[in-house]
Amino acid sequence: MKRIPIVAVLIALFATQLFCTQQTPTPSPTQSIGQIEKIQGGVQAGPESYLINVDPRRDMQNQDAVHVFDKGKANLDFHYGLTFTLYNDTVAEGTSIGTEGTSRQAVLKLSQGGLRGHNPSGSKTTVELPNGVNILILGTQYFITYDPVADKIWVY
Repeated sequence: MKRIPIVAVLIALFATQLFCTQQTPTPSPTQSIGQIEKIQGGVQAGPESYLINVDPRRDMQNQDAVHVFDKGKANLDFHYGLTFTLYNDTVAEGTSIGTEGTSRQAVLKLSQGGLRGHNPSGSKTTVELPNGVNILILGTQYFITYDPVADKIWVY
C-alpha cells in the first residue's frame, strides 16, 4: 500500500471540506436615495456604464445616471419634498443626495437637456454643467435648460 496517494486523498478531502464550509461575504445592500418614475417616452437609469429601462419606476442609488429620450419625461422624487422632472433629450449623471438633519442636499450633473425642480425650504441643489458652471438652488421652484452645442444655459 502506497502512503502518498492516501495522504493526497486526505489533503484533497480536507481542502474540499474547508472550501464548502467557508461563508461567502454578502454584499451590503445599497441604500436608495429616491425613486425615478417614467411618465412618457424613453427613460433609462442606473450606473453610467449600465443604464436600464425604467418602466414604470425604480429606486435611484447615489451616483446613478438618467437618460430621458424620445420626447420623454421622468419624475425623480428624493423624499422630503425634493423633486426633479426631466424632459425631452436630457442626460443627467452622478446624482447624489446627502442629508443633514431633515434637509436634503442634492448634486446633479446635467450634460444636456432640461429639468424642473422643487427644493423645500432649507434644502439646496447644485446643478453641475460640463462647462464648469455650477448653479446653486436654495428652497424654491426652478427650471434649468442646457444646450451643450451652443453652450447656453437658461435658469428660471
